[in-house]
Amino acid sequence: MQVESLRIWRILLGYGLDFHCFAYLFPVLSKFTQNITEISTSRKSALYAALEAFCGLENVHEAQHYFHQLSFFLDAARVEATQVIHLLSGLNDVKAVVLLSTVLRFITAASAHATKYNLETNGVIEVLKLVQSRKMTREVLPQLGETVATRELLLAIVHFHRQVVANDLLPNDMDDDEIVQTFSREIKDPLLAAATFAATAFSSRFSVALIQACELTFLLGDLISAQQSNITNLNAEFVQNVYCLALINVERLGAGGGYLVARLFTKVLFHQRVLLLLGVFNEEADATRMSRVLISIYQALVNTSLEHEVHSTRVFTNASATDKFSYHLRLPQEEQTFVPSNLPLPNFWMVCPLSRMDYSKSGDGNPPTSVGPTRAQSDEMKLIVSATCRFAFEFERLAPQMSSVSSITELRPEDKLFHVLHVFFAGSDVFFDDHVDAALRQLLPKLVQPILRSPQDSRVFYKGILLNLERIQNLESGRAAVPSPSQNAMSFLSGEQQVMTFVEKLVGEFTASSFGNSHFAQCVTLLMTRDFSLELRKFVWKELQESQLLHTLVPFEGCTSQLHKRCILGGTTTAVDFKLLQLMQEAVCKDQVSLARGTFAYSIAIHHLVVYLFAEGDNSTLSSARQLFAQTLVAEASPEIWRHLLSYDAFKTPSLITKKCETVMYERVAKLRTQAGFLSDQLLAFEVIVSSLEGSRATN
Repeated sequence: MQVESLRIWRILLGYGLDFHCFAYLFPVLSKFTQNITEISTSRKSALYAALEAFCGLENVHEAQHYFHQLSFFLDAARVEATQVIHLLSGLNDVKAVVLLSTVLRFITAASAHATKYNLETNGVIEVLKLVQSRKMTREVLPQLGETVATRELLLAIVHFHRQVVANDLLPNDMDDDEIVQTFSREIKDPLLAAATFAATAFSSRFSVALIQACELTFLLGDLISAQQSNITNLNAEFVQNVYCLALINVERLGAGGGYLVARLFTKVLFHQRVLLLLGVFNEEADATRMSRVLISIYQALVNTSLEHEVHSTRVFTNASATDKFSYHLRLPQEEQTFVPSNLPLPNFWMVCPLSRMDYSKSGDGNPPTSVGPTRAQSDEMKLIVSATCRFAFEFERLAPQMSSVSSITELRPEDKLFHVLHVFFAGSDVFFDDHVDAALRQLLPKLVQPILRSPQDSRVFYKGILLNLERIQNLESGRAAVPSPSQNAMSFLSGEQQVMTFVEKLVGEFTASSFGNSHFAQCVTLLMTRDFSLELRKFVWKELQESQLLHTLVPFEGCTSQLHKRCILGGTTTAVDFKLLQLMQEAVCKDQVSLARGTFAYSIAIHHLVVYLFAEGDNSTLSSARQLFAQTLVAEASPEIWRHLLSYDAFKTPSLITKKCETVMYERVAKLRTQAGFLSDQLLAFEVIVSSLEGSRATN
C-alpha cells in the first residue's frame, strides 16, 4: 500500500498536485530510508522517484518553501548510493539497480536547487567520485546496455554527472574541463553500445526500450555537439554510427513520439556539428545556417502543434525513460488543442517536404485562390525546396554507408526523383530562384543517372512514379503500406490512369508556366522514354507540340546517349503508332524542331520516321500508308530533313543527329523510287531533292 501510494504521489507531483500533503509527511517519509529489507528496497525506489518529481516543482512558489527540507533526503540518498555502488558486484540484482537509478535521479534533481536553498553538496561530490571511479567506468559502465533496468542506470549516471558540472558544484580543487573530458572518453563507447542494443531490442511503435534508445542517442548527440571531438576521439565513423541510430529511431517512432522525434532532429540529425563532422556541409557557417532551416522544415513535417510541443517539453524533459512510457505522460494538455501528428513518418520522409508541401493553398489554410502565393509564401517555398534538395544531394554520399537503416536502403533514385518533380508545381517564381536552380542542378543528375543505367526493359521510372503515387494515396487514406513492385501487386489499368493523371498535371504546369526552365524541361524529357506507355508519350509530344515547346526537350548533361537510346530502343511498350508518326512528321516539316533548334526531339522524330519508312529486313512493297507518308514528306520536308531520312542509321548505330554530313544510303533512294508510288510531279520533286543532296555532298 505504501509503495503504491508513493507511485500515485509521483504522478500527482508530476502535475503539481498535492505537494502540500506530501511535504507535511516528510518526517514520516524519512523513516522509509532506514530499513533494509526486500520490501523497503521497492519502497525506497518509489520514495526517491516521488522526491524527484517534487524537485521538479521549482516554478511553483508554494512548493519552494519546502525545498530546504530536502537536505535530510539528499544525505540519505548519498548513503544509499554509496552502499549500493560498493555492493554492486554484479548486475543481476534488478531491485538494487533500480534503486541506484532512482537515487541518482533524485540527487540530480535536488542538486539543481543546492545553491539557491543552501543544500549540503559534500555528499553529492562523494557520489560523483564513486561514479567516476575506475571500478564504475571500466567494469560497470560497459555492462549497462543489455536490459531496461541497466540502461536506466546508465542514463541516470550520465545525467547526474552532467548536472553536477552544470550547476557548478565541483570544489575548487577539481578542474571542470578535465572532469568533463575524462568522463566523456569513458562514457562514449558504453553509450553507443547501449543505444545500439536498445535500438534492436524493441519492435513496437512505443516501448521503454525505444524511448531509452532515443535518450541514449540524445546523450551521444550532446557529446558530439560539445565540440570535444579531438579529445574524446569522436571520429567520422563514431558520428556516422550515432546518425544511423537516430535514423532508425525516427523511422520507428509512432504516434505519441513527436517530442522524441523533434529532439532527434535538433540534437543529432540536423545539428550543425553533426552535419559538419559527417561532411554533409564543409563550412561551419553554412552548416549552422542549414541546420536551422532543416530543423524547421522537418519539424513541420511531423505536424505537432506548438502548444503540444510546450506541454511535452515540460512533462518529458526531466522524466526517466520508464516514466516517459507511463500512459498519463502521453496525454495532451487539453483535448480541444490536440493535433494528430503524422507519425510514424513514411520511409521517404527525407524527401517528403518536396511532395507534401501545399503548393495550392494559402498559408492560413483557406481554399486555393486564383491570385497565387504571396511574396512571403513564395520565399518560404524557395527556402524549403532549396534546403531539402541540397540536403538530399549531400546525403547521397552517406547513404551507401548506412545500409542498416531500412528507410535509406529502400529509397531508390526513382522514388526520390518522383518527390523532386513536385518542386515544379511551386511555380516559376520558385524554380527560377538562384538557390533552387543551383540545388536542382546538383541533385537531378545524381538521381537520373542510375535510372538511365538500369535495363531498358525495366521501366523503373514509370514503376517508381506509380509506386509512390500509391504510397501517398495509402498514406492519406490510412491504409497499409504498398507492397514492393517485385510482389506484382499493381493493377496495370488503374496504375496507368494514376500515372497519366500525374503526368497531365506536370506537363500542364510545364506548358503553362515553365518558360523553358532547363531543369523542368530535362525532367519532362524523361517522360519520352520507353519506360512509359505509347499513349502517355503521345500525349506529352502532342501537348508540347501544340504549345510550341518541343524544342525545349533536352537531356541531362552527360546522359545524352543513354537517354536517347532509352527513348528509341528497348522497352516493353510499343514504340510509336501512326498518329504519333504524323505528329512527328508535322513537327519536323513545320520546323518546330530541327538540327539547330530542338536537336533531341528532332533526333527522336527522325529515328522513328526512318524506322517506319525503311524497316530493316523489310523487302516487301511499301504499304499504302507508308506510300502516302513518303508522298507527304516529298511535298513538305526540306532537303535537310531528307538528308537525315536517307542517311541516318537507325538500325545499327542509332545516335543523336549531328551536323556531320552523312552518306546517303542509295538503297533507300531506290526503294522510294520504285515503291513509294510517286506521281510524276512527286517523283520529279524527289529527284531534285536527291540531286541537291549529292551536290551539297560534292561541295563538302
